[in-house]
Amino acid sequence: MKELLLGAVFVLVYYAAVSVFGGRIAPQEEVQNQLRRQVQMRSTREPLQTQSLVAESPRAGHVRQKFFSKIDKQLLTRRGTSDIAAKLRKADIKLQASEFILSCAGSAIGLVGLATAFRLGPQLRLAALVMGVWLPFFVVNFKINQRVHAFDAQLSPCLAMLSNALKSGYSIHQAIDVVSREMPAPLSKEFGQIMKESKLNIALEDSLRNIARRMPSSDLDLVVTAVLIQRQVGGNLGEVLDAINSTIRDRIKIKGEIRTLTAQGRISGWIVGALPFILAVMLFSLNREYVSVLFSHPLGLSIIGLGLVMQVMGIMLIRRIVNVEV
Repeated sequence: MKELLLGAVFVLVYYAAVSVFGGRIAPQEEVQNQLRRQVQMRSTREPLQTQSLVAESPRAGHVRQKFFSKIDKQLLTRRGTSDIAAKLRKADIKLQASEFILSCAGSAIGLVGLATAFRLGPQLRLAALVMGVWLPFFVVNFKINQRVHAFDAQLSPCLAMLSNALKSGYSIHQAIDVVSREMPAPLSKEFGQIMKESKLNIALEDSLRNIARRMPSSDLDLVVTAVLIQRQVGGNLGEVLDAINSTIRDRIKIKGEIRTLTAQGRISGWIVGALPFILAVMLFSLNREYVSVLFSHPLGLSIIGLGLVMQVMGIMLIRRIVNVEV
């Protein structure tokens, strides 16, 4: 019975991991539907919410696509589900909101099943349930931050390339096309999306606003604002991009200096945060009966809960101290 339960847990956790990390590739019919929606939104002048259009893969079944599409039509009317879909676009995860919710359920059931298989207490099963629901959201937020950091690192060379292309006589669309072909991902993918939208007769201003929605970067917001103002009042865009590039480089330099000065505080935070767990593992391995009382007695569980709350508060406080906005 225990082996069967572990097998079911493994299947659920595997599906959740593949859904979040692997993503889903939309079939050709979904690509055509997205193109049709773009044209309709353009003709009715509705706000544009675009995402990457990708090719068909044998891994994505047509029946599965129809099933999740019907669920999404019901869920996307809710604000929370729309926020999930927006986060998935920002993280560049090819999942529908319904698939992500299903992966959260699979992760939670899998961790609760593992806790049950190892005969843990009801409090730890509840903690495993919360952890299972939280884990996919953590992965998505981690991918968003990773993507934004990579994008910010590529933005300065991108602006230099755009400025040189404009000074060489290229138009803004030709310069963006050069960047989309020459720069690595994720910047090339986002600027390539601008070229795809231009083929759908979407204005450059709308495309820039879309990329600012998909990529929550303060440096990109500065670039988009400057380009939008230049498109309205005129001026030398190449010089504007050079000035923005100089500002971004100065900000990167200041951020590096701040990160160096706050390195000791971050390391202290990691050590202080990991120390209780390391001591708990050491004591549990040395004298299991002595430590197990802490997990079985009501007073011990209250102490653990209080300690975790204070641990989270301490980590948040240290992060607030060492994270200096520039």
